[in-house]
Amino acid sequence: MGDIKESVDIDNPVLIYSNDKSKSLLAEMSVTPDGLQVKASFYPPPSNVPPLSPEKVKSGLEAHGIQFGILTETIKQELQKVEISKHSVLNVIIAKGQPPVDEEPEHYELLEKFKNYKYGVNFDTGRIDWSQIDSFIFVEYKEPIARRVPENAGKNGRNVYNKPIPFAIKAPRMYSAGSSVFPHEKGLFARKSGRIVITDAGVIDIVELLILEDGVDIRTGNIDFPGDILLLGKISEGFRVSAEGSIVSSEVIDASEIMCKKT
Repeated sequence: MGDIKESVDIDNPVLIYSNDKSKSLLAEMSVTPDGLQVKASFYPPPSNVPPLSPEKVKSGLEAHGIQFGILTETIKQELQKVEISKHSVLNVIIAKGQPPVDEEPEHYELLEKFKNYKYGVNFDTGRIDWSQIDSFIFVEYKEPIARRVPENAGKNGRNVYNKPIPFAIKAPRMYSAGSSVFPHEKGLFARKSGRIVITDAGVIDIVELLILEDGVDIRTGNIDFPGDILLLGKISEGFRVSAEGSIVSSEVIDASEIMCKKT
């Protein structure tokens, strides 16, 4: 019924032709570069040529070493579509390997709110590196900060050639709880309201004193802090500062919007 070429990869796919004089292309099948899928395009045969059978497709795959994850029912359904519609079916997945599952140690993963921020705080000195800060991130009492990711032992995968795919070993950034954060079976939670700080070693803590060394401007945005604020610079026009605790300023504060619950 057909003739199959000798190679099977992304650049040199398996081709099945009709065995009549026209040598019409009936199927084209390629393995993806990762070896985890076979994609096929099926074409309608000339009117005088019988339709391509699922058995022919499967034997063609097996002849080229593709043994694992062949989707026999999918092949059958797609060939029926071609036979009924007389139209080509393109880029359907007809075999799937099993991807590996990476090994991963138990760790805490920051929630989305706390990702992709530069905290810019030296936890040992409490000083802010303004060149490394994006914004202030605040938490409320008992608010979740990170989720616990359980240990995963890892598992090898298998490609469509029935060859093992070794699993990788992940090395996520490790976080731990400081004195103002409590660990729980579900993750890390705030023991108090305040501002998140994270050390280079991954220790997460919460400070109730916010030190604004260069004041409040476009770099900080408006400040609404659940603790005390030490203001060592000016408040730029149009910005406001609000604190649940007290606000102490080293400079005279002009007609800026200031709100605090303690004096």
